[in-house]
Amino acid sequence: MLRTDARVSRQARWVMGAIPFLILVLTYLWGAQHLRALQNDDQGQGTVSVKLMPLPSDMWEGIQSVVKPNDKGDRTIVLDTWASMRRFAVGMAIVALGIVVGLYMGTFPVIEAFLHDFFVFVDKVPPLLLLPILFLVFDVGELSKVALVVIGVMPGVVLDAYARAKEISREQFYKAQTLGASEMEIPWSIVLPQILPKMLGTLRLNFKAAW
Repeated sequence: MLRTDARVSRQARWVMGAIPFLILVLTYLWGAQHLRALQNDDQGQGTVSVKLMPLPSDMWEGIQSVVKPNDKGDRTIVLDTWASMRRFAVGMAIVALGIVVGLYMGTFPVIEAFLHDFFVFVDKVPPLLLLPILFLVFDVGELSKVALVVIGVMPGVVLDAYARAKEISREQFYKAQTLGASEMEIPWSIVLPQILPKMLGTLRLNFKAAW
């Protein structure tokens, strides 16, 4: 069966692909029922909560509660989705500026010496550890949530842009200078067009972390 030249039919691929999902669903349902059994044996101590693993019926009730309009006529799911999308968009717009920072770091040695070690250090800090500090500094409003997205994603984008800019041959810089290019034109005219397609891919791959 385990052969490198084995052929799997489309029907078999569908069936085999569905098996892990089926196991996951059955395991979840068993866990939800087991949690309810533990709560019944808890004798009101409150140490076990069935809200950790709601049953499908509980999920359906929750969906209905957020879809129905509230007293003000607003739908909770619409308000929450819009708020999340706004934070995501603002955060990623700021994160995209990290491409410029990495571009300059990879092009100019002075900026590299000034910022490289700092971003390497910040990139190693788990952003969720900073969440309590952000709440203390920026309160629990929009700014703290956007700041969490920026702190969690931007250092990686900066370092990736820096690494790709360093891959560009310095001979291209010298040739551009002999043709009359200024120092400020080199990162924008020589480096950025070559790294931008890959950096767009980097931003796309960071959507999950930002979300």
